[in-house]
Amino acid sequence: MSKQSDQRLRLIMFVFAAAFAVVIGRALYVQILQASALAARAHGQQNSTKVVPTNRGRILDATGNTLAVDVPAKDLMVYPARVQDPGQVASYIAQKLGYQLKHKKAFKAKVKRLEASLTAPHVVQARVLSQLDPAVAAEIMSAHPPGLFTVNSVRRDYPSGKLAAQLIGYVDSNNSGTLGSGIEYEYNNVLGGHPGEQLEVRGPGGVPLSTVTLRRAQQGRDVQLTIDRSIQQKVQSVLDATVSRTGAHNATALVLDPRNGSILAMATAPGYDNNKVHDLSKKQFDRDTHNMAVEYSYEPGSTFKVVTMGAALTAGIVTPQTQFRIPYAIRVGDRIVHDDAVRPTRTFTAAQILQQSSNVGTVTIAEFVHKQPLYDWIRRWGFGSRTDIGLPAEAAGAVMPPDKWYSSSIGNIPIGQGISVTPLQMAAMYSGIANGGVMVEPHVVAKIGGRPAPKPVSRRVLSPTVDHTLVGMLKGVVDTAAGTGTRASVCGYTVAGKTGTAQVALPHSLGYSTRNYVASFVGFLPADNPRVEVLVVVNSPRTNIFGGVVAAPAFQQIATFLTKDLAIPPDKPCNLPVN
Repeated sequence: MSKQSDQRLRLIMFVFAAAFAVVIGRALYVQILQASALAARAHGQQNSTKVVPTNRGRILDATGNTLAVDVPAKDLMVYPARVQDPGQVASYIAQKLGYQLKHKKAFKAKVKRLEASLTAPHVVQARVLSQLDPAVAAEIMSAHPPGLFTVNSVRRDYPSGKLAAQLIGYVDSNNSGTLGSGIEYEYNNVLGGHPGEQLEVRGPGGVPLSTVTLRRAQQGRDVQLTIDRSIQQKVQSVLDATVSRTGAHNATALVLDPRNGSILAMATAPGYDNNKVHDLSKKQFDRDTHNMAVEYSYEPGSTFKVVTMGAALTAGIVTPQTQFRIPYAIRVGDRIVHDDAVRPTRTFTAAQILQQSSNVGTVTIAEFVHKQPLYDWIRRWGFGSRTDIGLPAEAAGAVMPPDKWYSSSIGNIPIGQGISVTPLQMAAMYSGIANGGVMVEPHVVAKIGGRPAPKPVSRRVLSPTVDHTLVGMLKGVVDTAAGTGTRASVCGYTVAGKTGTAQVALPHSLGYSTRNYVASFVGFLPADNPRVEVLVVVNSPRTNIFGGVVAAPAFQQIATFLTKDLAIPPDKPCNLPVN
């Protein structure tokens, strides 16, 4: 053999040896280093685990009426590889969903989103639409479009639509309250239960062959509220009419049983339908979905004057008959405090100061109380702290400590300016006055999973004697001709309550609006043995700014309904006017 042939043979053997080494190396790499990853990929191509949704618990009213419940639904699914013309299928689905062809731009945008769902890359199957009405899903599947199929699902239904929408809240597209609001959010762990898990074994092409249950689903538990549906409906109706009549931005109202702190109604207007919450525009969503009763902080105005009067009565500074010479206006620090209407200096009793809501008279009494004791009383009533009612986004309000007060603060805080509260805080204080001086923690949940919720905490704030005196003074707000709350009177019943009118503070400490006011009224009946308390707060009314004109009539309508609905016995004759 020649020398040249020997060199060629060696070269060929070297090439084969190198190739063989590469093959062996690759095999070792695959078998040793990539074995687990490839096995997982192969397993994933044949098997997959999926979450098995469970029904959420119901939300019920105090009498067992359903306010929120899961109902059967269908999820529209797709095998992307089997869809031949995604654009055409997307257009077909859009038409079956009732999307309007005449709105071409919006229609095309929706079709484009559907098309993206139909062409999901790198997946065997994908979800196109969630929580469809079964009838709508059947209509889509009626033409047997290739690649589409449905699976059983559930969706949240709110049978009463707008009723207590902000309180109940809503769920997200996965039927979870984690991104929702209200009771749905706060009690999501209770309502949501625990989803199950299944292992799905697939054959060639991703066709399901069998299913193995890995974990059984546990249904959510019910949450029963203290809300009474009939009362809630009436309160919302009155609020809607009040906002419409006065041109107000919005309004809220609360109805409480002062004996036990149960909230019988909590409403905000304008409202919305939780069944359609995800269809709201951003403007509507931002405006309508907030629960004003707990989220809204406002300067309360004259409804706050009972804090000053209660402090003065307790300290023995005044009695209802104590007299004061009260001018129309006085200087306090760097500001002038005046009453609503120009008048000459006159003599007022402490009772008349409250009945006629004299700012100057209240400030005069507050100066005898002094700022530290007044601040202590403000805190004692719970202002500046959340009530812990168990609702999301509850505000605490704002109360400045005495060392932060301005020289003029003793002239505005006692009359409900320079301090912010929530409607719930204000209602809680007046329920304490109605309940003989004992505040019972307001609450909106009665039962969880059929078991009573923890008993609310109660604490005494006013002595029985002082409380009785203060209630007597509050009666005069409604039942005396000069009182500011005469439009809150209810035929056959003694009402104790207070009006409030306050300017809306501008942001960034820029003073007060000259156009926007908060008008309010809060009261209870029968005054000497109260069964119910009602608070109405109207934000920025346009027809009139005064609580006695704007909010008191709403109180009167709600309270009159309550006397009949709750069969409250009258405590005085009903002297109807003679025509």
